[in-house]
Amino acid sequence: MTETFILKSGALGTNVLTAVIKPDDGEIHKLMILLHGKMDPKISEELFYKLPEELSLEELCNKYNIMAAIPFMRNRYYISTEDYDCGKYVAHELPDSVKRRYGLPDSIEMILAGVSMGGYGAALIAAQTGAFMKIISISGAYIANDVEIGNPEVWGDLTPDRAELKDSFLYYFLPLSDLRESVERNASAAIRMFKERGENPRFAVTCGTKDWLYGRNLDFLKALDDLNIEYIFDRIDGGGHDPESFRTGLRKAVEHLNLKG
Repeated sequence: MTETFILKSGALGTNVLTAVIKPDDGEIHKLMILLHGKMDPKISEELFYKLPEELSLEELCNKYNIMAAIPFMRNRYYISTEDYDCGKYVAHELPDSVKRRYGLPDSIEMILAGVSMGGYGAALIAAQTGAFMKIISISGAYIANDVEIGNPEVWGDLTPDRAELKDSFLYYFLPLSDLRESVERNASAAIRMFKERGENPRFAVTCGTKDWLYGRNLDFLKALDDLNIEYIFDRIDGGGHDPESFRTGLRKAVEHLNLKG
């Protein structure tokens, strides 16, 4: 069952459209916050409403007695600023609101998941806040290195000095001079915060072998390896950056984390 509501957010300074998918019956065992990918601003709200169906979330939530909450957020790779604190909203404000609204216990286990840009955001926010020890990254858009080196595949015709940059997600990665080690903006750098706090998260990472982000996901796995952070990786053979691969990846990731408790 899917329903939507508007949450007035102090952390983001705006009202946030939120979709909640809950099992038809039975006790809810886990709460999964799911972060969406980058969307075309002209049709983004329409795409947002289609997301639960595209990912077969009702079927998944019924099978594993999971409640999923998807906030409709801006195209900024979930990088926080003073007036738009993505970490505070995703890790605290949103789950607290969902728990109150649906009578969930404060102790319920939480998972942070994301698709594409949302996969990047899930890793970034989980590392920054320490609020999630189970993280799912589906075709994660780990593009910080591309941004740093000016890869035209990511930058297109834009450059750091162009005025139009302020209307682009790229603006939030600036400045480039410290991006590689920035725990505020670079997910691959931020994950060291888990170890600094003595935490042991578990990642479930999936990506299609024909996805343009496949190599970037392998680089992210190496960053996890370097820190001895536990993960399981599912390679979707022949999969691209598309809803079918996202569905398959999310199902596999949830299965892995559910079986491991």
